Amino acid sequence: MNKTIHYITYQTFPANTANSIQSISNIKYLVRSGVSVKLFYPEREKQSNDDMSVLKNHYDFKEDFHAECLEHKLPFGKVKYFNKLAYLYSHLVWSRRAVKELLREHSTPDVFFTRSDWVYYFLSLSNQHVVFECHQLTYLRKLLVNRSIKRDKSKLICLNQAIADDLRIPQLYDSKIKIIPNGYDEDFFERDYSKEKKLNKKKRVVFVGNLKRFGKSRGLNNIIDIYESKSIYERFELTIVGGPNNVAKELKDEIEKRKLANSISVVGQQNRRDALNIIENSDIGILINEKGNKHSELYTSPLKYYEYLRGKLKVVAVDFPSHKSLMFSDKIAFFDLESRESLINALEISTNEDISFLEESEIKELSLEARAAKISNFCFLQ
Repeated sequence: MNKTIHYITYQTFPANTANSIQSISNIKYLVRSGVSVKLFYPEREKQSNDDMSVLKNHYDFKEDFHAECLEHKLPFGKVKYFNKLAYLYSHLVWSRRAVKELLREHSTPDVFFTRSDWVYYFLSLSNQHVVFECHQLTYLRKLLVNRSIKRDKSKLICLNQAIADDLRIPQLYDSKIKIIPNGYDEDFFERDYSKEKKLNKKKRVVFVGNLKRFGKSRGLNNIIDIYESKSIYERFELTIVGGPNNVAKELKDEIEKRKLANSISVVGQQNRRDALNIIENSDIGILINEKGNKHSELYTSPLKYYEYLRGKLKVVAVDFPSHKSLMFSDKIAFFDLESRESLINALEISTNEDISFLEESEIKELSLEARAAKISNFCFLQ
């Protein structure tokens, strides 16, 4: 008999966010490993849809699993004001209702899996086997996780050690906590890396991701500014991949106005396969965010980092604790966001042929297939 997981989350699907891609990709590989998965999420956006053909087309996968939107007659996603308060209230109420409904109307799975702290809390109170995957922290989340982990059947996955450390969970529960970073999806990579990349006069630099994070700039203007330097625009070409497309157009207009279009291209939002094709044909990948957001500075484990490594790119990254805690961070060239010289130096370092790429065995360990195996082992270990 197949092992069973009910994946309950306050995310919405389909969506173009990294977190929705991450969830669907992990489910895909769990299904491939023989786990029977049912996905439950709120019908909180106009585009929310549980038609499997719609999800398969949006996320480009073939695996079959059960997906079901649950009713969401709550303010978040429906009102324009007090968005944070609407989210907190709606998340709590929906989670409580969803847990009650699933326990009442569905057979109990071997394990519940969630990215919702409130779902984790209510399932823990009901003494269910539940695993929470924690991607970032708030004061409320710390309280809920610390209360939930005390329950006999509750477990916790953290993306990195910093999240686990900041939760300050008593050592008594260490065996119920696992650090499992993000990973790349092998299905979207096509190039044979036993062959060398084509030589190019300029080094190809790429940024892939949303052009705004939490409503704020990603700091890309700091990258663009260094292209005023002749030593940069003659040696490096930059491709910026991401949306929303209106922001991409504004960025493109600015680049043209500054007469930098010969060295910088903005291609806007791309489907995942096309975006990864651009990564595969690049030499250097950039991780960058503005200062001031705790999640970005301390906790993030970006999907694109693992995609850069799979694509055999050198990586330059803003000097944040979250980036320094990434696997193989010793191969990253770090820079100070506020220093043009520091960024230029990081690019120079990344061209150093002495910086080795990962071994093939190391790269495979960063795949979502390997990650799903670790998740499955942790979930079903009694």
